[in-house]
Amino acid sequence: MTNAQAKKGGAFGDDEMEHFWFDYRGQPDPGKRVWTRTDAETWEELYPNGTKSRYKRTGRAVINGSGGVTAKKIEGDTEKTFTRNDGSFEVFIPDRTATNRIIFVRHRLQGDWSRWVPVAAITVTQ
Repeated sequence: MTNAQAKKGGAFGDDEMEHFWFDYRGQPDPGKRVWTRTDAETWEELYPNGTKSRYKRTGRAVINGSGGVTAKKIEGDTEKTFTRNDGSFEVFIPDRTATNRIIFVRHRLQGDWSRWVPVAAITVTQ
C-alpha cells in the first residue's frame, strides 16, 4: 500500500487553503515560496526572485493521514524552476484543517509516478 490514496476530481472544499508559504531550502532559488489559489482550479507559486509557476488542480488525496489537493505544474520558466510544464511534476497541498501541514511533491519518470516526498512545513496566511 502506498502513502497516498488519491481521489479524482473532488469539489472545491471549504477546508482547502487559499494562501500559504513555506521556506524552501533547496535549489533553485532557496527562500520563501508563496502560494496563492487564483481560482477553483489554479494555484500560483511565487519564488523569491519573482519567478512564477502555475499549477492545475487534479484532485484530492490523503497523504500520511492528511487530506488535501493535488495539482500538476502547467506553466513557468523551466530553466529557473528546474521542473517541466507537462504535468510530470505534482504537488500535494494539505487542507487548512490538517494536523501536519506539509507540502509534498512527486515526479512522473518513464510513465510511473515516484513516491510522495515531503518538502517543508506550510504557514497558512489569509
